[in-house]
Amino acid sequence: MNNLGQTLILSLNSKISAVEDKVEKLLSENIKLKSENSKFQKSLLELQLENQALVNKNEMLKLSKTLNSIGESNSVESKAKITKIVREIDRCIALLNR
Repeated sequence: MNNLGQTLILSLNSKISAVEDKVEKLLSENIKLKSENSKFQKSLLELQLENQALVNKNEMLKLSKTLNSIGESNSVESKAKITKIVREIDRCIALLNR
């Protein structure tokens, strides 16, 4: 029985060592993945900020184009476009005041 007990203990120690090795590898991988996640989160934030800047620039270009076209068209159309722009500005202000 003594020999069988020692064999079981050695087998158990071997399995415990294997589990400990796997735990260490998984902890190391977890640290690596957390680092990558942090890097990707930072990159995502930068891309979101860049996207917002481009959206703002696009809106400014649209507004500029609209204002240029107002100057080229007749006064009735110009007044209508200006009125539409003022209404949109008022709507935006109302949304901001909520």
